[in-house]
Amino acid sequence: DLESVMQSFFIEYGGKKEPITIDKLWFYMRDQGVLYEYLIWQIFIPFIVLLFYIVGSWIIFSGSTLGKLITKCKIVNAKNLKRSSIIQYIVRFMTYPLLIITLGFGVLMIVFRKDTRGLHDIISGTAVIVKRKARQAIT
Repeated sequence: DLESVMQSFFIEYGGKKEPITIDKLWFYMRDQGVLYEYLIWQIFIPFIVLLFYIVGSWIIFSGSTLGKLITKCKIVNAKNLKRSSIIQYIVRFMTYPLLIITLGFGVLMIVFRKDTRGLHDIISGTAVIVKRKARQAIT
């Protein structure tokens, strides 16, 4: 029924029904006591799961996630091209939101830089390299 669908776009806030806006929804959730539960289940827990998956993969697979394993890439310390530290992995992960905030500029840097490092690589002191096969390395 169209009327019930239209009513779902309104919330009762301050004693009257008003159209839903982000600010009203935020305060409504806070007043109903569900804001912190929402933040925990919708933001904090997925963030922690991603942190453990991505950083854990980098630690277990020596700088690679499943995608990097398939493409034969790995993350290394930019200074000595050896294995990155756990701190570098965590800093690299924590700088991913900057890539969104800069509207992709942090990733676009990869195309224009000779060392092909993005903003997250520069901040964390890492670089992504392509692993060569042993046969190619010998010849």
